[in-house]
Amino acid sequence: MKNKALTLMELILAISLIGVIIAGVASFDLASRQMFRSSETKTQVTNEATLIIDRIAKDALNAIGNANTPAVTIGAGGTSMTMLLDSNHDGVYTPGTDQTVTYAFIGNQITRTPSVGLPEVLTNRATNFVVSAPVGNSVPVHIELMFNPAQAEDPFTNPRVTVETTIEVPAWSLN
Repeated sequence: MKNKALTLMELILAISLIGVIIAGVASFDLASRQMFRSSETKTQVTNEATLIIDRIAKDALNAIGNANTPAVTIGAGGTSMTMLLDSNHDGVYTPGTDQTVTYAFIGNQITRTPSVGLPEVLTNRATNFVVSAPVGNSVPVHIELMFNPAQAEDPFTNPRVTVETTIEVPAWSLN
């Protein structure tokens, strides 16, 4: 009758092989979790930038101006813009009746300040906000956000997201 017992060497080899397999699976799991967190962080920052662009575009739909009163005025350095809004939808900008709204980049914030009502902070994650000179009815807008602007950029834990678009203004005059 043959002895079918495992030798110590076979046992050590089996345990080592299982350890290597577990280490490989754990490494794959760790990398997957890091990629998921990175994706989640970048998506969160991208969504925030997109919401800011959407808010500006929504206000731009109500912008109105003429040759003497431009619909959009770009601030010095391009870090702010003020829009005249046709609040009563009569097709004419009437001071005192219609409103203005200013978007500005201050520190790490992009703020929206209406002439009537309270200012609001749209984000605390901004690293850049530039509004370029209008071209026809279009206003180029460039926004950069980071998950945590106070920390160094890292593609996995603190990605920088850039969103560039052109906001269309229906009623327009150049300034």
